[in-house]
Amino acid sequence: MKRLIPVVLLAAFFIGFTFFNITNVVAAEKKIYKLTYSTTVPSTGWGAEHTMKPWFDQIKKATDGQVIIETYWSSSMDKELRGVAEKRQ
Repeated sequence: MKRLIPVVLLAAFFIGFTFFNITNVVAAEKKIYKLTYSTTVPSTGWGAEHTMKPWFDQIKKATDGQVIIETYWSSSMDKELRGVAEKRQ
């Protein structure tokens, strides 16, 4: 019986340490991923209001805010990229 007590205490220590360590790793690994999406559709159009925006909101909700989609409506990203390319020349 006396040999069993240290073994049980040691097992309880390792189980507790492992659980504590796993929960800390899971909390530390929560990263945010920011995706960009460029479309020719205007932000006030039917397609944007009824399909794209609700879909992006569902993605954010389903991933607990870890995936965020930054949208560039009406080809606005293309205009920004053209401006960058012109500055480099």
